[in-house]
Amino acid sequence: MYNMTPNTQQIVDSRLNELSPSEGLYASKKDSKKNGYLSIGEVIRKTNVTKATVHHYVALKVLPTPIKTAHNMAYYHPTTVSIINTVRALRDRHVPLSVAKQMLDEYGLDKVKEMLQKTSDESVLIASTLSGTGVEKPRSEILSEYNLTEKDLAELENLGLLKFSSKSNLLNSSDKIYDSISVELISSLSKMREAGLNESLGFSPCDVVLYQEALENLVKSEVVYFSKRLLSIHPKDEAQTVMKAALEQAENICVLVRRRILLNLVDANFKDKSESKKSFKKS
Repeated sequence: MYNMTPNTQQIVDSRLNELSPSEGLYASKKDSKKNGYLSIGEVIRKTNVTKATVHHYVALKVLPTPIKTAHNMAYYHPTTVSIINTVRALRDRHVPLSVAKQMLDEYGLDKVKEMLQKTSDESVLIASTLSGTGVEKPRSEILSEYNLTEKDLAELENLGLLKFSSKSNLLNSSDKIYDSISVELISSLSKMREAGLNESLGFSPCDVVLYQEALENLVKSEVVYFSKRLLSIHPKDEAQTVMKAALEQAENICVLVRRRILLNLVDANFKDKSESKKSFKKS
């Protein structure tokens, strides 16, 4: 369920206990209305979707589970209308329902709404493509599991390379949760350090800024290159599928081109040395 601040499903669960501790899932209609919950009719009127759509979203866990009254009436959390409208806005930006759910799970409702308001269509499309992948881990676990220090993490955070997941907003402690990209980056840097690329040889995890600076212009150009072509795709759902394939293969292409450049440099260096030896012999 969504990682809002506070978490929607957690609110629902707490309300179930507050409204009717003896009846479990059942609460009174009066208490449900008093706490801002909506009937199915109100949800339909406010969003202009069908009852079947609402039930479908609940079944897929796009919407929080409604509270049931003793008379078998369902009441929906106050954020239901906002969630439905956000999902529809994402659909208009080429994002299918399954990916919209991933975005809401990963970024939280407030962050996705802000993204829709402040960013371009291509940015939303890219965010949707990159959501819902990888493992997230709390900072305390990172420090115990990987070969990086508090100082390393703080410096990488300052560079903007480590980011916290929206799940961090749910914790009542300072132990924040890193998103999946941060965890992968930390893992790679830790492995480099364990292999011997450490401070004794002049290496630091923050040397990754070398890649950051070199890649920023490439990525900006890449976004323009793909966006102009993909945003014209119809039907809209296909744009997200094509973008996903494009970004995945572009990463693979970057790795392979980098390898080719390295091998070309080795070849060039070998040829230069060979030519130098020949010149030395002739002289």
